[in-house]
Amino acid sequence: MGPNKIVPIIPRVDCIFDKSTGKGPVYKAWEAVNGPIPRPLQILHHCDNGFCKNVKHMFLGTQKENLQDASRKGRLKFDRPWTHHQNHFHFGEANPNAKLTQAQADEIRQLHASDTATASRRKITRKTLAKQFNVSERCIKHVLEHSNW
Repeated sequence: MGPNKIVPIIPRVDCIFDKSTGKGPVYKAWEAVNGPIPRPLQILHHCDNGFCKNVKHMFLGTQKENLQDASRKGRLKFDRPWTHHQNHFHFGEANPNAKLTQAQADEIRQLHASDTATASRRKITRKTLAKQFNVSERCIKHVLEHSNW
């Protein structure tokens, strides 16, 4: 770089909540670039990722505007009739990130149940099922515990 080239300094933002100011990393990132946030405004995200600290993805709005934005994008509980889980997660095949179908989840439970019911010592482990269905062991755990499926 030449001596006349100006390099912008991007502030470092810690990824922890600051108890002294009551602000998290998202608010600290915004304020480092744009200054204080006037009340009653809050930070909204174009990318819909509340943990994103990229200031280009953020804009200011009121709580009402935040709820309207979420409703338009189908992110509110009452806007999603297919949400049945107590923690408001997308359940089963309704989850856009689902790796399994309902039929596969049923098959996993059947394989696991038939294996545990037999007297043989051969055990179908979560690891084996995960490899067979090309998913993580945690995914198998959730299927077997009916926590996501």
